[in-house]
Amino acid sequence: MIIKTIQVSPFQQNSRVLIDTSSNKTMIIDPGDDIVDILNLCDNRLITDIFITHSHIDHVGGLQTLLNQLDKTQDITSINIYAHSFGRTFRENINRQASSYGLDTSLYLNAPEPTIYLDNKTNISFGKYNLELLFTPGHAPGHVALFLKASSSNDKQKNNIQLMTNFDYYNDIDFDESYPILISGDALFKESIGRTDLPLCNHSQLLKSIKTKLLVLPENTIVLSGHGPHTTIGHEINCNPFL
Repeated sequence: MIIKTIQVSPFQQNSRVLIDTSSNKTMIIDPGDDIVDILNLCDNRLITDIFITHSHIDHVGGLQTLLNQLDKTQDITSINIYAHSFGRTFRENINRQASSYGLDTSLYLNAPEPTIYLDNKTNISFGKYNLELLFTPGHAPGHVALFLKASSSNDKQKNNIQLMTNFDYYNDIDFDESYPILISGDALFKESIGRTDLPLCNHSQLLKSIKTKLLVLPENTIVLSGHGPHTTIGHEINCNPFL
């Protein structure tokens, strides 16, 4: 699997494109804005899945625009759109949020409801991969992280940890299952955590989510956050001042 990262929106959010090269399926994660740039990463591939970690404007603000663009080239009714039902209030008010931030409201449209709710789900399939779902509320209601397990444990993992924590995090990642990856959304960042001063946030709930769902993952897990550079679970256990 190839994982591509692009920074979008005035909020500098990391949107991602996952490409299963064996099936040529393509998933877009958190299309917050700059839809043309995100689609350029897809290299004209068929988009089969869209995954929303949570429904804040910087992560879902471009979803309707994305669907409008895709509707010109493919059947969008066949696209799996994943999100949690708890984010519905945010999705219904994207345009209002844009106005409150002074953003161009023509670029931030209210987001449609997902075709598949993540409520009570523990995993989803993407090509040949099984993606584990981790319910991690606190920064936002219905926040869900994605975990890609490693297939085995070997010395190659140590080399990958050193590589991933030091390289340019806009380079493509070739996930070969030799080390685990967490797409954490805005729950966990490098030496930081998601903010909890927004509507419907809960600080104690976020800390519980991180400690019971994320910090229990293998320490060599590469963390791809919703903002900022990559990190590892081991680094956050040892260095994150909020934890």
